[in-house]
Amino acid sequence: KGPDIAAFSYDEVHIVSIGTTSTSFEYGYRLTGTTSWVKESVARPVGSIAFKYPAITVDHRGHVHIAFTAIFKSAPWPTTINATTSHYWNVWYMHRPQPTIAVPGTWIESHNTLSLSPNWQDHSMLGLPPQDVAGDWIDIQADPSGSIYISWHGTIYSHWAGKDDAFITRRTFANDGSAFMWEEPQALHLASESPNNLGYSWSPSICADKDNVVFPVYFYKALGLGDILDINGNIILDGYENYADMDSAYRVMHNSVFID
Repeated sequence: KGPDIAAFSYDEVHIVSIGTTSTSFEYGYRLTGTTSWVKESVARPVGSIAFKYPAITVDHRGHVHIAFTAIFKSAPWPTTINATTSHYWNVWYMHRPQPTIAVPGTWIESHNTLSLSPNWQDHSMLGLPPQDVAGDWIDIQADPSGSIYISWHGTIYSHWAGKDDAFITRRTFANDGSAFMWEEPQALHLASESPNNLGYSWSPSICADKDNVVFPVYFYKALGLGDILDINGNIILDGYENYADMDSAYRVMHNSVFID
């Protein structure tokens, strides 16, 4: 994923992008009545070892919201289901009021959106065997009411990085500012419901219309095509990497309920 962009008005634009360092990414904005850009470095969360793919949205007040993958633990790649080490990647969220020329402001929220979701916790910290718990390829969208939606793909069903399902969560505007009021994540498309259990989904993104209806879209494996073998029965392409049956789909959501 490359840079992401959001606008509050015709001439107020906000951008996030990875930079040249692994310790921070770049946030920039241009305000109404100005011709120059203001650029800031945003440090990765304390305790994390890396980050990935920041995304950005601006709400109806002009407040800025970003989300990204915060990596706290990584394991050798590719992982296996019986690995002795595991990935632990959070879906991290940050929020700041609308910057102005006089008061640029600062980030007033910075937290893991999944901190109260039991399935998304680090298994090793719970005394459980290592299993990948990773949220990745994150997108974020504000609807006109000010509710914030975040989508990502992650591993809580497979516990195997690279074999993901797409998810979405919401925080309503009534709960603005609360780190603990994100709704329980919902899967957009379950791999476990697909042929051969090989129908994983990934790379979701979101938009919202004027009526606060939200549309997440994502890739998925439509047929569950399995391994490709050579004449001797050796695997030359793992089923999870066989994209011959790749397709895309979207859902329709209103008030956190799927209506299509």
